[in-house]
Amino acid sequence: MGEMPNLLRFLSELADPANSDRLRQFYDDPQATMEQAGLSPAEQTIILSGNLELLRDALDRASIEAGYTGESSVGIVTPYTPPAPQRIIGTF
Repeated sequence: MGEMPNLLRFLSELADPANSDRLRQFYDDPQATMEQAGLSPAEQTIILSGNLELLRDALDRASIEAGYTGESSVGIVTPYTPPAPQRIIGTF
């Protein structure tokens, strides 16, 4: 099991409601906050671009390179799979 990539860790910290100071810090000075987190210039550019496709690709690439399997200290992170639609059978 590899470690969580820096980019994923950074975005997780920003999204964590218990860590609102980190998000405020990012709003105040995004460049300094990303540098402090150790993000590469390429990762910083992707975040600032707002392009979700580029971000998703970067996260996938970083996870593969790090050998990250989705396991964390709180357990295994699994993607959400919506339930299959149910077919309603009856007379109308």
